[in-house]
Amino acid sequence: MERRCRLTLLLTTSPSTEEQQEIVKRVDALFAQADALEAQYESLKAKIEKLPQALLAKAFRGELVPQDPTDEPASVLLQKIKAEAAKGGKKKEKNGQIELAF
Repeated sequence: MERRCRLTLLLTTSPSTEEQQEIVKRVDALFAQADALEAQYESLKAKIEKLPQALLAKAFRGELVPQDPTDEPASVLLQKIKAEAAKGGKKKEKNGQIELAF
C-alpha cells in the first residue's frame, strides 16, 4: 500500500529587523510599566495593612477630631472620680452600667 504525503508550504512573512526591534522596545517598556505598577501596589498594600493600627493610635492621641476647648483634661476627670470614690460617692446602676454621680 502506497502512502502519499502532501506537504503544504506556508509562506509567512516576518517583520523587518527594524520593526522587530521596535516591537521588542515597546514590549520592554510595557513590562517596565507593569513592574512599576506592581511595586506601587505592594507599597500601598503594606500601608493599608498598617492603617488600622495607625487609626487606633491617632484615636488614643485624640487626633481624629478637633479638641473642644470646653472639654476638661482627662487628669481633671480622673481627680473627680478619685474624689468621688473617696467620699463613697453615689453609684447608680442603669441598664447594667454603673454611673458615678458628681
